[in-house]
Amino acid sequence: MKNKIISRAPYSKLINFILMVSLTICGVGCSGGTGSTGSTSNDNKNIQVATGTIIGFGSVIVNGIRYTRKSGLADDRVKLRFENNTSAGEANLRVGMIVNVTGTIDAATETGEYESIEFQPEIRGPLDASGVDTTKGTFTIMGRTIQVDSNTNFENIRDLTEIKEEMLNHPELEISGNLDNNTGIIHATRVARKADDFNTLPVRTVQLKGKISTANATSGSFTIDGVTVNFSATSLGLNTVSADIADGVIVEVKGTVNDAGTVVTASRVEKKNAVDAAVNGFVCVKGTATGGIDNKTITINGPNGAITVNAAGAVYQIGDASATSAISTAGATLEVEGKLQPDGSITATRVYIDTDKSVKLEGNALAGAFNAIINNLTLNGVQVAIAATTRLVGNKGTPLDLSQIKEGDHLQIVGLFDITTGKVKASQVQVTAASTVTFIQGPVTNITNSNMTLIGMITVDPAAVAINHKFFDNRTGIHSVVDGPSAFIAAVSDGHTVVRATGTVSGTVLSATELELEQAQ
Repeated sequence: MKNKIISRAPYSKLINFILMVSLTICGVGCSGGTGSTGSTSNDNKNIQVATGTIIGFGSVIVNGIRYTRKSGLADDRVKLRFENNTSAGEANLRVGMIVNVTGTIDAATETGEYESIEFQPEIRGPLDASGVDTTKGTFTIMGRTIQVDSNTNFENIRDLTEIKEEMLNHPELEISGNLDNNTGIIHATRVARKADDFNTLPVRTVQLKGKISTANATSGSFTIDGVTVNFSATSLGLNTVSADIADGVIVEVKGTVNDAGTVVTASRVEKKNAVDAAVNGFVCVKGTATGGIDNKTITINGPNGAITVNAAGAVYQIGDASATSAISTAGATLEVEGKLQPDGSITATRVYIDTDKSVKLEGNALAGAFNAIINNLTLNGVQVAIAATTRLVGNKGTPLDLSQIKEGDHLQIVGLFDITTGKVKASQVQVTAASTVTFIQGPVTNITNSNMTLIGMITVDPAAVAINHKFFDNRTGIHSVVDGPSAFIAAVSDGHTVVRATGTVSGTVLSATELELEQAQ
């Protein structure tokens, strides 16, 4: 912790800061439950299924819980379904993947042991020609719209601008995200380039998930958002029968695609439940709220579409603080705990917004940015600790040697802030194509009437932003304008607000050109 940051804050602010950062490390996480599908000798531990986004490693961190492999199990419990790899290791996992974790949770320590982790992309296939709209933040794969935002993680490609530059090459992209049943849009948590040119692949295999329309059992076909899927009885997968192929049913399809990207010949078709877990099992699910509470019911969009949440008996929290049902607003990222019902709904015991743990950095490296002696990388004035579990990605997926990072290399870093070291623990470091973008995104750890501190070390002065319409609020997924620095400061609270500050950094001061309030992840 840097002394000059502490000395500027009143004593009460310092206490709040320490408490907040403690939450930033631990979060509130899934708490385990009494409606479990199994039991252990420890009442705090119960078998459950957690569905959520990976935010870090050093174990695998999902929904605020640090999962380690269950004692005695081989390191082959990670399943990558697209590759048909059912015995992968943790090193195959990446930040931003939405996964299903089956295992136990210790509520007292907010740690868990996993028995299996399963990853399936929501869509994987070729980027469409003329399918990128940088203004709307969207692109299309086989006609399906993908929405990116400030919380989307990129791998082997820098951002939407580079995706547009690569458009005519039809790169193969893999997407994780939450599916909006009404629009068919996937709100991406991760975008990864898997191949430079899909058309040159020896076998052009794709995967897509969505709602069936125009089902025709006689011809053995249906459509998903304009893509025709041809299937046979032998392609129907686990717990899927011919009667399931009906309009309105959510299915996942894997197969080969024609040259135009409009017809898929399926090798596997599986009906997808809103939550992939056993009925009456305890689940912990993260998703995007579609709106407020209605007749004690909340709806969230997860990777398999809409999930109905009966919140009549639920408690509400933001971090460890009590809250009300008002936390459910359109676009808010919510975590829901409870028992899975036979109709696919969840009877919730808790609905909460986790204290944000994530930090995102982007900018150009200075000379000597990596210090091999202490395994430390500095970007935008932020010290980043590199661990053995940090995913290192070079430009376009080439191996990354940190010692070869040179002045001017464009870096993207995702990590978690650690109060004990005053550094960010890196989950992923990526060198990308050149760019002039520089920003810091993370929790506000101190605020005064005139400025704020991000992640305990970088001071940002909102009044320095030259143009009032460069203040934005993106907490509900709608990019709205905030009326100047005073209104922006008023919307910020210590410990529960994430800010993305774009600008230039000198020492520990960021001169902002644009500020944006962000959703917690």
